[in-house]
Amino acid sequence: MTKTFPYKRFMIKEGLKPESDKFQYFFSVSEGGEKKAHYCIWVDDEVLAKTKEFQKACRGVLEEEFINPHKSEWIKWVEEKLDRRDFRNMVLKIEKGDTKEIDMSELKEKLEFE
Repeated sequence: MTKTFPYKRFMIKEGLKPESDKFQYFFSVSEGGEKKAHYCIWVDDEVLAKTKEFQKACRGVLEEEFINPHKSEWIKWVEEKLDRRDFRNMVLKIEKGDTKEIDMSELKEKLEFE
């Protein structure tokens, strides 16, 4: 399920990437109907401490137990990018004991967004 909310002159669509083997939460940003950037949160399975089967079967539990407590931090990260006019497509990768930003243009695999 996706949700859309405004931030300044931007519209931000957010949600879990459907049917993904990994936890991927996206923020797709547009301005005046034009796509500006994609920001994604990737969370390593170890951080979630749940199996992939559990994630697929219990998305509601995943949202309540993991997404909701962290979403305000993720939104703040997106808003800071927009305030700095950093429209690079970026990933915030959360691993056990580490968080890093990755420019999607540096990734070998191509990502697709809705």
